[in-house]
Amino acid sequence: MAESTPRFPSTMVAALCFVITGIIFLTEGLNLVPTPSADGNQSFLNECREKLAVDHCGQEIGNDLFIEHGTTGPGCCIKLMSLEKCHKELLKDFLSSPNHANVNATEVWRRSDVLLNRCRTVAGHYPSVI
Repeated sequence: MAESTPRFPSTMVAALCFVITGIIFLTEGLNLVPTPSADGNQSFLNECREKLAVDHCGQEIGNDLFIEHGTTGPGCCIKLMSLEKCHKELLKDFLSSPNHANVNATEVWRRSDVLLNRCRTVAGHYPSVI
């Protein structure tokens, strides 16, 4: 009798591909998480802006905070979780600017908390990539 090769259901293969893609995506992001440097906070903030701008995540997060809730997708939620310190520092910098004195900081921080909690839940659905 010939030995048969085990077959995996296509849903299992698709799920495995998704997990592997997520691991690659997050591993890349986690290795490049900015940290405050001795030369000041500005270079840290600039690096954070660059990291969050990839894949339009900064735009999705901004839309979530200032326009319409729930616009940040799963990929950007996972990225946000790996760059949470960046998010908070960028938001603090934005809200402290005299150019944004008319922005309701309390409401923006509340929306930020809602977003972070939602993203923790989303990211929790993919524990193998966190």
